Amino acid sequence: MADVKTPSEVIKGNITSWAVAPNLEPEFPEIEAAIRVNEIEALVKKDDLKFLEEDVIAADLRFLYKL
Repeated sequence: MADVKTPSEVIKGNITSWAVAPNLEPEFPEIEAAIRVNEIEALVKKDDLKFLEEDVIAADLRFLYKL
């Protein structure tokens, strides 16, 4: 469980720290690759056009090599 404090609220979340994935492989040889994936919002801009994309998946670059 991880709580994230913002200036206006505390967001309670059931998440794993981003530091966990890189440390799994050395500790557990049976793990081929630990890849972090997260759903985020992203501000997309092209020229003067801007919009907020709400369903963006962010992943480690290694994700592409493990498909």
